[in-house]
Amino acid sequence: MLEVLKHAEGDRETLRRARGTMERQLGQMVRLVDDLLDLNRISRDRLELRPSDVELSSLIQQAIEVAGPLLDAAGHELRVDLPARAHLSAC
Repeated sequence: MLEVLKHAEGDRETLRRARGTMERQLGQMVRLVDDLLDLNRISRDRLELRPSDVELSSLIQQAIEVAGPLLDAAGHELRVDLPARAHLSAC
């Protein structure tokens, strides 16, 4: 991503997309660290699970972002068609 920023020089759209990607990736890293901390709490029986509703489209968007480079490298195309309000309820 830093290389994209270095070469974008004034291309506002490229800078905007790169910044958005970096923000999402940072969020994913924060969630990963939180998950690792949760695993530690689970192993010590110090975690209380609280089910909640999740926006399905945001989960799918994150999965696509993570898998995107692998799809591109393999020459695959991914098409996703979601309803306007895709929502996943906790059990």
